Amino acid sequence: METKQTNVAIFGTGELGIDALRRYRFQSNMNIVTFPDNNKEKQGSSIQGIPVQSPEVVSAADLDQIIIASGAHRAISLQLIQLGFNSDNFTVATTRADHTSPEQIASLIRNLFQHQTPLASLVCSASSLNTEPEAYQFTRELEQDGIEKP
Repeated sequence: METKQTNVAIFGTGELGIDALRRYRFQSNMNIVTFPDNNKEKQGSSIQGIPVQSPEVVSAADLDQIIIASGAHRAISLQLIQLGFNSDNFTVATTRADHTSPEQIASLIRNLFQHQTPLASLVCSASSLNTEPEAYQFTRELEQDGIEKP
């Protein structure tokens, strides 16, 4: 039996929107179809092939879920409701501060190798290591501690 694709919009093209795209894009049941955004300068562009559109032109009938990736999520929720979207389909993306920091991940992995902690106990957010400089720094810290890269 085939899993139904969920058509999703990520409202917001800032850091939270890009972070949400990284987290949800490759989930097998999610189809990210658009980035609604109120910034007229961004409308008409695309992010990784996904169009950025005015919220007014996005059809509620075509979407199963809207991920609101903005600190202004309350105002955006009201705007979407006024445009005819059902608030039951809204999800507010967490802030980047809610994610495990690279330092916390490095510490968890150090403990994993030093104390031979079961791998299942290492739970972290992969999106915390979403940029090359952070990943490079993370690798350097492990090497400085004499720990081989996982």
